[in-house]
Amino acid sequence: MFDVDALIGACQEALAETEPRKAIREVLLKTLSRPTEVGDALRPQEGGLGLLYNAPDLTVLHVVWAPKMRLYPHDHRMWAAIGIYAGQEDNTFYRRADPTNATITESGGKELTTGDVIMLGDDAIHAVANPRLGLTGAIHVYGGDFVNQPRSQWGPGPLEERPYDMEEVRQQFAEANRAWLTAETEDLLRRTYAAFNARDVDAVLATLHDDVDWPNVIDGARVHGHDEVRAYWARQFATIDPHVEPDGMAVDPDGRVVVEVHQVVRDTNGTLLDDRIVKHVYTMRDGLVARMDVIQD
Repeated sequence: MFDVDALIGACQEALAETEPRKAIREVLLKTLSRPTEVGDALRPQEGGLGLLYNAPDLTVLHVVWAPKMRLYPHDHRMWAAIGIYAGQEDNTFYRRADPTNATITESGGKELTTGDVIMLGDDAIHAVANPRLGLTGAIHVYGGDFVNQPRSQWGPGPLEERPYDMEEVRQQFAEANRAWLTAETEDLLRRTYAAFNARDVDAVLATLHDDVDWPNVIDGARVHGHDEVRAYWARQFATIDPHVEPDGMAVDPDGRVVVEVHQVVRDTNGTLLDDRIVKHVYTMRDGLVARMDVIQD
């Protein structure tokens, strides 16, 4: 079974070898021979950089690339080993036009998939992209203090050298996550509405967190958890026949998903009781609905 502490210990031992880079590569290859175990332990949820270990002579990162994400060219100024445990990482390599020039030109590339390990030299410059629709998970091992080492980036925008800006990198991850989660959440919510209209309660509950917080519009209260939500809907469906059709979705500044909904409510005999546009506001957690609020204009 994969264990982070065991990985770090193995990397520390590898540094003491006569050929530490080769030893680190072997450590990663052995670790990634069981990629599912690595994924189960690290449990990637969204794109980001996770610091597993940092010292003057060694840094280990858990790197997750959001779907379709691309990070502009950058250097490390130390050797690095990159291993993939899930998905695909496409590397585009660059070289300086000449030693005194701050501009760079493309010089090749390498596609990495699950189980692959690549070694990068001290002077490597590369851009990274995840071409897939799912997350790409990787372990990056650096032969130095990656956190505090001054280095360079070329972008975003023109390929002009500038100091590496970690805050800008975090922003790139945040934007990629928003783009991915918006698309993924929209698909989940549209399936949720379709299941609700079909009265497939089990399918709807599968999209809700176990401890979901849901509005009880009949009593002006709230219900919590799958059992209470199921009981609430059973009571609702016994007296009315609601149909809700999502017309548009957007993400508000707090990261909640706001859905404009055409709501039509009839009684059990088919008589129209209500026909209006309302807003459903969803708070998501771990890819599932954690809370829903109804806003009626």
